Amino acid sequence: MTMSKTKILEIYPEQYLVEEDEMSDNSAQFQLMVYLVQVLAYYYRLENWFVIGDMMLLHPSIRNSTRQITPDVLVFKGIEIGQEERKYMSSWSISDNRPAPPVVFEVSSEKTWKNDIRLGEWQKPRLYGQIGVSEYFAYDPFKERVWQGEEHRLLGWRYDEQGQPIALIPDKRGWLWSDELESWLGSDGENLRLYNRDGQQRLTGFEAEAQARLVAEEQTKAEIQAKLAETQARQLAEEQVRKANEARRAIEARLAEVEELLRRQMGEN
Repeated sequence: MTMSKTKILEIYPEQYLVEEDEMSDNSAQFQLMVYLVQVLAYYYRLENWFVIGDMMLLHPSIRNSTRQITPDVLVFKGIEIGQEERKYMSSWSISDNRPAPPVVFEVSSEKTWKNDIRLGEWQKPRLYGQIGVSEYFAYDPFKERVWQGEEHRLLGWRYDEQGQPIALIPDKRGWLWSDELESWLGSDGENLRLYNRDGQQRLTGFEAEAQARLVAEEQTKAEIQAKLAETQARQLAEEQVRKANEARRAIEARLAEVEELLRRQMGEN
């Protein structure tokens, strides 16, 4: 007898952790995942953090047939993974020697949002704490919101020593603070962004390069304008000197004429 998908999920309710996490199924999810990987990898590059998207985590606490879950974005800290090994990694078996990523992100879709944000024994907000994650963030990137009954687009949890989730309280902007990332997480409308303590947006490598080019262009423009102003000021000064010299020569010539006229008049007398 062939069982329907609904019947299978009744028997194996956690199997969604494999099925729904295999791949981002729309542009909004994919673009946000790419952004998060880029901004985190760039900002923490000097600390050699390992940031990756769509990599399987394997752990005995994950109750599906393959004991795996695939977060949209994973952030590893304090581990040594060579650059060559990073290129080919597709899974991470959590153990004493291979700790869980401290931070994971899920970008919700219409299909996954309930499991992403609802508290249940084997749903993600609880499950990530049981496998050793320190902080978990979920985000709804859609203009037409897929989360139902939630005021904010961003939700987050921090886990206690027993791995139990503690919901993070947003500030009045709806932003959440991440201890692990030392960053604010907040929506700028439809997009999730990272900010430092002072509210300055953290940039991806591409954004930082573009900003550096813009600064360099503005600096070059300012230097050109300064040189132009200097040239104009010099030319104006030279013109004023020229006119002053002409005026002086005209006065001297006129004085010479007057003196000559006086000499003539005195000679005639």
